[in-house]
Amino acid sequence: MYTTRMTALIAGLLLVAGFLPACRSTYNASPADADEVASEGSMVFVRPGRYSVIGTRNIRAHIEVIYEKTKKNEVGMPVVEFGLRNKGSTVWWDVKAGDLALSAKVEFYETPLDQTGPTGPPRFDSGWQTIPIRVGETSHHSVTSPVKDAPYYRVTISKVK
Repeated sequence: MYTTRMTALIAGLLLVAGFLPACRSTYNASPADADEVASEGSMVFVRPGRYSVIGTRNIRAHIEVIYEKTKKNEVGMPVVEFGLRNKGSTVWWDVKAGDLALSAKVEFYETPLDQTGPTGPPRFDSGWQTIPIRVGETSHHSVTSPVKDAPYYRVTISKVK
């Protein structure tokens, strides 16, 4: 009798332990802190932004923005140029850091982005572009807006799943 109960208890615990990794938490959407948004600048990193118990899984820990600049080309169109470098692992226990596949898009606006973000829709959106980047490699990118009167921009970078 005792052995049967113990076996059933162990089987139940193993079953529950097997389902736990498949569970995901959900979070209520809440507005971002205005000070945090104001400090972001024109380059924003999104997904994944998870932190593990030891180390980070955030792409900011692996990607370094080498440069970011804006200019106008010969015909007066705004051009955004940026360079990204894959630093690889930043801590000795992170053995999974390696080559990354990123997505990036640039949105151009007529009005400056204030502390709460854009005040209107973008005049031009480049769409998501895939950026494969190897460890130690620097990747250079340039996006030109076909709209002359949209000098303000935001670059959004995400990790491809």
